[in-house]
Amino acid sequence: AFSVLGLKAIAAEGRRAPLPFPQRIARLYTVVTGWGVLGLALFTLDVTAWLSPNPLYLQADLLVLPIALGFQVYGLYFVGMNVLYAHQATGTIAGAVAGAAALNLARNAVAIPTRGGLGAALTSFIAYAVLAAVPLVRAAQVGGLEVSWRSLVVVVLVVVGLWWIAQATVGWEPLER
Repeated sequence: AFSVLGLKAIAAEGRRAPLPFPQRIARLYTVVTGWGVLGLALFTLDVTAWLSPNPLYLQADLLVLPIALGFQVYGLYFVGMNVLYAHQATGTIAGAVAGAAALNLARNAVAIPTRGGLGAALTSFIAYAVLAAVPLVRAAQVGGLEVSWRSLVVVVLVVVGLWWIAQATVGWEPLER
């Protein structure tokens, strides 16, 4: 739905700089999904233990945070992409997708043999971050989109920090069925 709303708002704003709607959406999305990422990462172990007693499933707990953070930054890609669509700068989108895919494949070839699933999750997060950053930077150049990088960094640091602090509770008994 954001693609339709975003393109309509950009057209209504007359493509002037700065673009308030995409900026507000990017900031709101960053904060809301930050809480979602944190909640998902914190409750995965308990929910997984509740659903299955198989200890192999519990090992996937460490993969959830980087995968969820990848989802978070992937969502920001759509904000930049909409601004680029509105300004007919779609070549940047194709380049970002191809570059992020190549980066992910190359990093996976190195990380999976040494780090396993965690390596794949981390490289996916990095590839999604690159995929989001390229259109956002280009959208700032062509469309006046001013992304609050500080907000994104603060939210990610808060999420990772709170998750790290919560790791002290991993040894606690999971929720009862």
